[in-house]
Amino acid sequence: MLDQLTYFQRHISRVKRLIGQDKTDQLLAKGLSVVVAGSNDLAITYYGQGAQLLKDDIHYFTSKMANSAASFVMQLYEYGARQIAVLGTPPLGCVPILRTLKGGLRRECAQDINYASQLFNVKLSITLDQLAKNLPNSNLIYIDIYSAFSHILENSADYGFEEIKKGCCGTGFVEAAQTGRFSAVLAFGDSILDTGNNNLLMTVSRGNFLPYGRDFPHRIPTGRFGNGRVLSDLVAGGLGVKDLLPAFRSPFLKSSELATGVCFASGGSGLDKFTASIQGVIWVQDQVNDFQRYIEKLNQEVGDPAKVKEIIANAVILVSAGNNDLAITYFSTPKRQTRYTVQAYTDMLIGWKTTFMNSLYDLGARKFAILGTLPLGCLPGARQITGNLICLPNVNYGARVYNEKVANLVNQYSQRLPNGKFVYIDMYNSLLEVINNPSQYGFTTAKPCCCSVMTPIPCLRSGSHVFWDFAHPSEKAYKTVLPKILSTIQSNLA
Repeated sequence: MLDQLTYFQRHISRVKRLIGQDKTDQLLAKGLSVVVAGSNDLAITYYGQGAQLLKDDIHYFTSKMANSAASFVMQLYEYGARQIAVLGTPPLGCVPILRTLKGGLRRECAQDINYASQLFNVKLSITLDQLAKNLPNSNLIYIDIYSAFSHILENSADYGFEEIKKGCCGTGFVEAAQTGRFSAVLAFGDSILDTGNNNLLMTVSRGNFLPYGRDFPHRIPTGRFGNGRVLSDLVAGGLGVKDLLPAFRSPFLKSSELATGVCFASGGSGLDKFTASIQGVIWVQDQVNDFQRYIEKLNQEVGDPAKVKEIIANAVILVSAGNNDLAITYFSTPKRQTRYTVQAYTDMLIGWKTTFMNSLYDLGARKFAILGTLPLGCLPGARQITGNLICLPNVNYGARVYNEKVANLVNQYSQRLPNGKFVYIDMYNSLLEVINNPSQYGFTTAKPCCCSVMTPIPCLRSGSHVFWDFAHPSEKAYKTVLPKILSTIQSNLA
């Protein structure tokens, strides 16, 4: 819009040459200047491309937008405009393109985007009221088009409209390209992805209490093992599917959420049944059983078996499994370590992983993003053994051995099952780079975590720490490694 101010200046110069300075000033003062701004900032820059969503929360972003609009109006005033009308945003979540992208099979309005529109409009109205008091001889008004359009949508028949969910010409390339988009994200595995499936289990492996979730919207501890959103949320948002991935076992799960994906992962779980059983959480093969129940519910919601099959086949299957098998079952208990070498135990893990992936494939899954383990020896819980001095080399060695075998397994699947798409996501080296160079990525430290049983009061700024607690990265750390993950998924599974 700054370019438009430049064009406005040029226009004023031309008018001056034609009618002179005085008449130009009168024309500017009496003429009506109409400003429309904000819709693309929200629909495209924040929610569409996702870049700003990864950097700012919506409250901060809409404040920046309102301040930018005020600066633009002040420039118009300085150029001589006195009658200025500023339009807020319409209910953006209800426009056809966003119904297509975020409204599910029923093409409902995207309520999170409508909330953002209303938030911006309120801030814009208040900012303009304050600005008008400081601009002498100005007539500055805010025009509420959100309410006007909402009334039309709610009473479309009264206004003679038959269709409100689709545009006359569809939604352009987005409508045409829907078959090339990921239909959903379905997450399996452990706490890296769990969004609340453990909440109702009799287990200590839960995150549905403060200070967990303190940076989550409305500061709600949802069962996510972190200060805010976890990796499954961020992947779903970054792929344009939806901003939050609900837990399948949540009693608050809405049927309208099913078609765009859910999370089956369980914090503390693993490929080894013993890993899940000692913590009382959901073993990965039991997550497959949940997946079967999900498909049944999805069939009830959609009512079209062919469409359900299409949704499952085009969903990103996000899997994180192996972290707890190595960090807890193998290196922290004698159950496996006294009987198996690292090579032998990781071979067993690969065997269980193969069974797990085959089960998902047999149920219709076709696009797999398989995450390797984190650098487990560098987790705060592991580093405490050395007084936070160094990462545990034997634990990191075990993680590297396992990850190499996982990468080979994924490659074998790609060659053996041409109807499926498989990609390995290197979590180990991506996070290790951040751990070794925290200041380069905007962190203060990668050693002590923000929230620890040793320090019951969490740090003031979770974004300054690579790790939130003894085993889980902070939301900012996930966001730091996210771009590479999204790029890998999009280039290999789309």
